[in-house]
Amino acid sequence: MYNQFHFTKFIEGLINSLNKKNNNVLFFKQYSDISGVEKEIYKKFKDLNNVEILYFQYDNSELQEAFEPFLGWIKTLYNIYFSDKYTPEKFIEKCNVYGAHKKIFVSYLKNGM
Repeated sequence: MYNQFHFTKFIEGLINSLNKKNNNVLFFKQYSDISGVEKEIYKKFKDLNNVEILYFQYDNSELQEAFEPFLGWIKTLYNIYFSDKYTPEKFIEKCNVYGAHKKIFVSYLKNGM
């Protein structure tokens, strides 16, 4: 049976794998009911440099945004790190967004639509 000890070891393994490759991105889904997951994640990752954490729990009682939580998180990170360096158009170009989707992303970064 999966328990808190195994979860902690899993998170430690993720931390150890960071910065061994370029462009580290980690996503993981949790379907179990282990308590304290959010606290454990933030506790383990808080002291790492160049790491942004998004913990998101879906709520069936609320209407979700398009591609939630990723689109909103991209916009947040753009505003924090890149809006002073790149226009939305240039940022999307540098991210190699698929051509058919560029206008949608630019519009979302500019006005949330």
